[in-house]
Amino acid sequence: MSRSSERFGNCEWLTAADADGFLDAGTLTVQRTGAGSCMMFDREDNTMTVAEIATSRDTAMGMMKRAGPCTHVAIPELGREAFGEHSCTKGNGNAVTIYVWKNGRQASILFAPVKPHPQSGSVERLKAVAGRVYGKL
Repeated sequence: MSRSSERFGNCEWLTAADADGFLDAGTLTVQRTGAGSCMMFDREDNTMTVAEIATSRDTAMGMMKRAGPCTHVAIPELGREAFGEHSCTKGNGNAVTIYVWKNGRQASILFAPVKPHPQSGSVERLKAVAGRVYGKL
């Protein structure tokens, strides 16, 4: 694993272990991209990101109910405000995003492969990473 930038410090959300099954561990780069956000990617540019923001519960619930080009699925085991988006008809149709909210903070956990991948559209597999992020909120 390499780190492409130390300017912002270490990634508080993701570890190399989170890449297992998603990214090529042999070419993995982890990068903290700013306060509350980081990403990791491999040589093929498959990417996983986590970004955390302050937001209200009402805003988080509104996002869960919004209409859009993606399939939404509730994830109650990660809180009433948690949901996943997958199988989008616009943008990267292989991507999966899970949103979790706790104590006025929302985190988005995104896996975006560049081409179809065994985990494309799999909210189930990304839930393990989302659960660890949720525990840190």
